[in-house]
Amino acid sequence: MVPGLEEGANKIELQDPDSSPNEQEKSEPEPSDSSEIYSPKIGDVYQKNDSNPIIQAMVIAIKGRTIYLGGGIEATKDDLANSEIWSYVFNFLEQ
Repeated sequence: MVPGLEEGANKIELQDPDSSPNEQEKSEPEPSDSSEIYSPKIGDVYQKNDSNPIIQAMVIAIKGRTIYLGGGIEATKDDLANSEIWSYVFNFLEQ
């Protein structure tokens, strides 16, 4: 990743482009340590704890139950919820 936009690039700021930003904010919970289940969203950065060296990857697409992260990594919601393997770091779009 490099700063800025490539020529012809489209910004992906909303998971559902047909909804307003306010609707999405209300419908998407923030990650927390509670028993509440968090759904990964585009822009979330996760750290893979069981690799050497430790890597960080951003959610770039979600299709059905498959979550696509940068670097060609595919995972499920359950995989990302497993704290022994993955840790939520931050959301790139909220910075």
